[in-house]
Amino acid sequence: MLAVSAGDYHIISLKSDGTVWTWGYNFDGQLGNGSTTNSSTPVQVQGLTGVTAVAAGDYHSLALKSDGTVWAWGQNLFGQLGDGSTTNSSIPVQVNGLTGVIAIAAGNSHSIALKGDGSVWTWGNNDNGQLGDGTTTERHTPVQVQDLAGVTAIGAGSSHSLAIKVDQTVWAWGLYSQLGDGTATDSNTPVQAQGLTGVTAVAAGNDQTIALKVDGTVWTWGGNSYGQLGDGTTIDRYNPVQVFPLAPALATPENYSVPVTGSAIGTTKIAALSLPVGATKWQVIVGPGPFIAPVLDSVVAGAVDYTAGADMTASAGQHILLLATDENNHVKGYADITLSAGQIASTISWVWREQHHRLYSVCYGSGMYLAVGDYGAILSSPDGVIWTAQTSGTTNHLYSVTWDGSQYLAVGYNSTILSSPDGVIWTAQTSGTTNHLYSVTWGGSQYLAVGDNGIILSSPDGVIWTAQTSGITNDLYSVTWGGSQYLAVGFDGTILSSPDGVIWTAQTSGTTNRLLSVTWGGSQYLAVGDNGIILSSPDGVIWTAQTSGTTYPLYSVTWGGSQYLVSGYYGILQSGQIPIAQGASVILTPTGSGIGYIATVTLTGYDTATHYQLLNTEDLELTTKVAVGTTPVVLLLNPGDQCKVKIYG
Repeated sequence: MLAVSAGDYHIISLKSDGTVWTWGYNFDGQLGNGSTTNSSTPVQVQGLTGVTAVAAGDYHSLALKSDGTVWAWGQNLFGQLGDGSTTNSSIPVQVNGLTGVIAIAAGNSHSIALKGDGSVWTWGNNDNGQLGDGTTTERHTPVQVQDLAGVTAIGAGSSHSLAIKVDQTVWAWGLYSQLGDGTATDSNTPVQAQGLTGVTAVAAGNDQTIALKVDGTVWTWGGNSYGQLGDGTTIDRYNPVQVFPLAPALATPENYSVPVTGSAIGTTKIAALSLPVGATKWQVIVGPGPFIAPVLDSVVAGAVDYTAGADMTASAGQHILLLATDENNHVKGYADITLSAGQIASTISWVWREQHHRLYSVCYGSGMYLAVGDYGAILSSPDGVIWTAQTSGTTNHLYSVTWDGSQYLAVGYNSTILSSPDGVIWTAQTSGTTNHLYSVTWGGSQYLAVGDNGIILSSPDGVIWTAQTSGITNDLYSVTWGGSQYLAVGFDGTILSSPDGVIWTAQTSGTTNRLLSVTWGGSQYLAVGDNGIILSSPDGVIWTAQTSGTTYPLYSVTWGGSQYLVSGYYGILQSGQIPIAQGASVILTPTGSGIGYIATVTLTGYDTATHYQLLNTEDLELTTKVAVGTTPVVLLLNPGDQCKVKIYG
C-alpha cells in the first residue's frame, strides 16, 4: 500500500501496482466501482491504472495518474468532479483540460490540483471563496488560483485551501478562521498566514489548519472548541500558534576547541561539533569582525558551507562566524570566534534557538510582580527587571493571576487553581470542575474565575469555590470588578454583568467578535478583542464601538491612571493617540563591510511612541528597546527577511 485517504464515510487506498481500492459509504458512487452499494470490504475502482496519488473529499474521490491527468468520481453536486457537469458518477471521469499535475487535494466539496509549473487549479463549491479565483462562483471545470505562483505543496480543509510556496511560506483562501491571516473575514484570493516561515508540510481538518516547520515544530490555527489546536486552550486562533509540547528538545550549549597557528596566515580547523536541533550543516564567514549577531531563521549573506574538521585559511586576530544552519541555510545557532595566534579558543559563547514558554498574565502585589504562563511557569520579580522562576507544582498552563491584598491566586488549564501568600510557596486548590479557567479577579470581598462553557466560580478565600449560573455556554475569557459590579466577556461578543457574582445578566455588545479582555478605569469599562474591536461603556450596559485603527486581534487592556493601554498581535496602542493609519517601515542599508545591514525604523501615526523593538516572526527579540530618533539599529538582516516592530508608548 502506497497511500490512503479518508473521506466523510469512505476510504481510498493506492496499491504499489497503481490500482485504487475503496470501501465504505457509496450513496453517491464515491467508491468508483460502478455501483452505489456500500461495501465493508475493499473494491477496485473501475478502469483506473497507473495512479500515483489519491485524495478523498466528503463524498467524492480523486486520483492522479502518472501521465499528469486527474480523474474523479462520486458526488458532483457542486461540480467537484471537474468534468463540466453536476452529475454524480460511480466510475472515474477525467477532469477537463488539466495536464501536468503533480499533486491533488480534496475539500468537503471542492478539489485542488498543483501543476509542475507551480500553478494551482481548483474546481467545485466556492461559497466561501475556497477556489481562490477572486469570486464565490461555483466552478464545474478547473480555474487557476489568482496571484499564486511558485507553489510546492497544497492542502484542503472543509471550506478552505492551502499552498506552500518555494520560500516556505503558507498561503490560504476560503473560510476565514482557518486562513491564519489574523482576521475573521473570508478571502476569495490567497492571503499569507502571519508570522510563519520555514514550512515543509500542511494539512487541514474541518475548521483548523496544521503546519510542520523544518525545525520540527508544529503550528496550528482555526477553530479550537475541542482543543484541536493543541495549544493548551480551547480558544479559536486566527494566527498560527505552536503546538506544545511538540517542540524539539533544547540544544545544550557546549564549549569547543579551535586550534590556530601562529603565522600571519594560518590553517584553522574547527573540530567535529554536535549540531543543534533543527540544523543539518555548518556554514562560516571569516573576516575582521566582530560580526553583527545574525537573526535566527534568517539566511546570512556571504556564508559558505563548512565541513567540521576541514582546513580553512584565516589570519590571527580575525574572527570566524560559525553558523549552524538547516538545508535551506536558515540559522539555528551561531558563535563568533576570535582567533588568537598560538592559542586555543577553548570557550565559545553559543546562541541557540530557544523554545520560550508563553506568559499570559502578570499582576503586582506585596512589593512584587508575578507572571504566569505555559506548563505552570511562575516568575517573580521585585522590580520587573530581574525575574526568578518559582515552583508551581503543576505542568498545566496558567492563564491568569491576581493579588487580593494578602495572597496571590492563579488559574488555568483543566480548572487549575493555585494560591500563595508570598508568590514562592504555592498550594493547589480544588475547583470542583474540569473546565479551563481563563481569568480571575478579586473584588467585592471575593474571587471570581471564569472559563470554558460559561463557567463562573466564586470564592471568599480562594480555597472553597462555588459554581454560579451564568445562563450561557459560550466561553468566557476575562472578568473584572468595577467597584459596584462584575463584568465578564467572551466568545461571540458575550458580555455579562453581576452586582454580586451570583446573579448574571446578559448585555448587548453589538458585535459577534470574541472579546478577550475587559477592565475598569477612568469611570468606564473597556473591552477589546478580535479584528481590533474596542468597546467602551460607562455602566456595563450601553456599549459603544471605538476606532482602534487596526484589524488585528487585541488581547489585553489595562488602565494606568491617566490612559488605557491595549496590547495585541502587532504591538501596543495608547488611548487618545490611535490614528486611523499607523504602521512602521524598516529600511535596510548596507553596512559597508559586506556583511549585514543597518535597519532604520520609521514610525507612522505613533505620535506618543518613545521606544520600539524589532522581533522576528516567532516573536523572539532581535533588539532591546530602542529610543525613537536614536542611531539606527545594526542587524545581520537581509532584504526580504521578515520582522515585526513592537511599539512602546
